[in-house]
Amino acid sequence: MPTKAAFAGMVLEGKVLRYAGEVYRVAGVHVSVDLGGTHSRTTATRVVLGTAINAGSGTLIGAMAKKQTGYVYLTVEFPNGGQIVLESKANYEILARDVAAAVNSASRAAAR
Repeated sequence: MPTKAAFAGMVLEGKVLRYAGEVYRVAGVHVSVDLGGTHSRTTATRVVLGTAINAGSGTLIGAMAKKQTGYVYLTVEFPNGGQIVLESKANYEILARDVAAAVNSASRAAAR
């Protein structure tokens, strides 16, 4: 099956996402794109992501995570509440947005 979209090691192939040796179904997945900034604030997403990595100390790490200026972040949210956050240089923003649109479209199609 031909690759439809790829970003920072994640590849969309039909109705599945491949990343770090794992395969994920796209049904119910939502992808968003954020740009890094100079502001530092704790978000629920970072706390949840840190907790998912390692309860306790992971919560602290997630709360302390900051987005760096000059980077683009693609967040993949799964129906079970899990997330993958991919980071790349800001000059890949258009690619990130194209991949997000492709995955969100595939997710809607797979849910039908």
